[in-house]
Amino acid sequence: MGRGLTDHPTSNEITTSVTGIGNVPIRKTDHAKIIFYSRGRPDPANPQETRYPFNVEMNVNHEFWHLRDNDPNDPSSVSFSTNNPNGPSRVDIKFSFGNCLDHDNEIKSAPPGGYVPEIRFHNQSRMERLRDSRFPALAGWQKSYDGIFCVLNQVTYEIFSQFQIDGAEARPENEVWYGQGGKGFGWGTVHHAGGSLRMPYRPARDQQFSSHSVVDKDLQVVGAPNLYVCDMSVMPFSSAANPVRTLAALALRLSKHLG
Repeated sequence: MGRGLTDHPTSNEITTSVTGIGNVPIRKTDHAKIIFYSRGRPDPANPQETRYPFNVEMNVNHEFWHLRDNDPNDPSSVSFSTNNPNGPSRVDIKFSFGNCLDHDNEIKSAPPGGYVPEIRFHNQSRMERLRDSRFPALAGWQKSYDGIFCVLNQVTYEIFSQFQIDGAEARPENEVWYGQGGKGFGWGTVHHAGGSLRMPYRPARDQQFSSHSVVDKDLQVVGAPNLYVCDMSVMPFSSAANPVRTLAALALRLSKHLG
């Protein structure tokens, strides 16, 4: 109990400028947030690996999606549109990876005389830990940095090349791709932390279910009849997308079980 706290690591954003997609112009007043969801399928070239162990978040004219810049007509707003109102629109993408539980993360008891618990959240911005530990557990990846960046850049190209900038294919800003100019992966957050009261789970994709869990498959605390838990702490895996729909499904499932 209290161990395994984790969340999904993300990449830096990569930005491009666009004037349209196909025959459709993209104006400064147009905006969208689009998520490309992975199906988790194996890589045809290496079936032991998941081809895309991530989702991609894409924003069109992102100031509409960030509260600090949510009014492009506000002269005090620092946004792409107000900086260059007659120029091209902005499109940015970032990658969000799933993550198996990390037992180096934990919630410890409060120190003697205190009441605030200590939270130890391993620094996920260390790319080598993700390369050497997290990605192999999640997706069977045994890739070098170059191999990981190659996948990210290929997907980036496939997305950006659908857009045009004055008739040419859209390209990353200043031609800076992943693996260049500080563009990398591993900027983990604790916005969607889970796992401290986990369900039965597999420590890695190629391992059997662990015998150590806090709640059973019906979300009852092991050894504590009639005590149930239904929040993000029961999640045995940090998904690559925001987990609210999964939590709603668990709540509906538990209500049916209790009813």
